[in-house]
Amino acid sequence: MALKVLILDDDEAVRSTLSKFLMACGFEVQSYSEPSNCPTYLTSNCTCGKETGCADIILTDINMPGSTGISFIQNQIQNGCRVKNIAVMSGGWTEEDKKKVKKLGCMIFEKPFSMFELKKWLDRIKGDLAGRKKSTLLQYKIAQ
Repeated sequence: MALKVLILDDDEAVRSTLSKFLMACGFEVQSYSEPSNCPTYLTSNCTCGKETGCADIILTDINMPGSTGISFIQNQIQNGCRVKNIAVMSGGWTEEDKKKVKKLGCMIFEKPFSMFELKKWLDRIKGDLAGRKKSTLLQYKIAQ
């Protein structure tokens, strides 16, 4: 089963490039030009299942129409979002924004960033998630 990625970026070229790259890497991708277009943003409570999130990974730009990536993430967390792998992208970071993003536990990507850098982060996530699934299966087998 492919890992799911949500992309939020108001720049069509960035969304398109990231979507194509991630799909070529085997991810299932949903992309939106701003947070208010994302169905998960419009709900007041997380609608995901108990064990899974609406996505495995969120990649969001910091500055978008109507909201910021930081506001989007804060909203998702307040509504019970279970996505643990979140990255924020920007070409104009302030130290204050970097501190906020780090406090939220998110990865920081400075635009323009290399796809190799993104792939390394994604591979680490894939490895972590695969390790958790093996651990869960082992615990299940031991319990039986």
